Amino acid sequence: MDSRFKRIVNAVVGKSCPICLSRLHHRKAAVIIPCMHAYCIDCIRRWSHMKRKCPLCISDFDSWFSRISFSSGTFKKEKLSAPNETKKLRLGFASSRSRDRLVDQRAIRRRRDELNGFGSRTRPFPRRRSFDQIGASNSYDINRRIIHWRASIYEERLQAVRFSSKYCLVQRMDNRSAKEKMLQRIEPWIRRELQAILGDPDPSIIVHVVTSLFISENTHSTQQYAGDDFLAPLRPFLHEHAEMFWHELRCFAESPLSMQTYDTVVEYKSLD
Repeated sequence: MDSRFKRIVNAVVGKSCPICLSRLHHRKAAVIIPCMHAYCIDCIRRWSHMKRKCPLCISDFDSWFSRISFSSGTFKKEKLSAPNETKKLRLGFASSRSRDRLVDQRAIRRRRDELNGFGSRTRPFPRRRSFDQIGASNSYDINRRIIHWRASIYEERLQAVRFSSKYCLVQRMDNRSAKEKMLQRIEPWIRRELQAILGDPDPSIIVHVVTSLFISENTHSTQQYAGDDFLAPLRPFLHEHAEMFWHELRCFAESPLSMQTYDTVVEYKSLD
């Protein structure tokens, strides 16, 4: 067996795609060059539109082996076209600003309604911060300020204080409706959090990894993961921030508030 083909086989057999977590099939796999890490070809192709660094080892790549046939011992090398990073970033931020403008007024109204709902003397969630001050009057400036704040949480090693269990929204998600409702709630938060941690304007593939883990954790018995490194699929992306990120996600998901209101009332403590 050709030594290069042997390396391809070893990279694929019995492995799962680090991006979507599905078991790899050699005919639908790609082994990137030169690090020889294997992925579903659809996953790594989407990833390559955003970055040309291996998600596992951060090595640069511009080609991969695909069309792998175990029966004939053959494969093809595919060279990727040069990425247009400037255009991608410009379009990414432009579309983000457009989306923000469409939802900005609705989000502000909802946030004020929620805070006003706790306007009595026994209001349980006092407002701790604001992001829509003078100088940040449009959605782009507000979102940029929030992203900076979220990044500082990890830099300064702060940890959200969980809300009382009586407010907890997370329950077992054993039916499709419950899963879809929770995904609609957490996906925007996950996307924004990953943007803050990674500095990536479009972390869509990693969002899929996170939501898959979250649904798995809240669908199956927690005993299933006892002794396992449940967050292992996230470590290649988040490294030392994986545990902090998961704690922050759980705190938000369990809270009874929208993302916009949660930002203004969540309490933090130092881990150091």
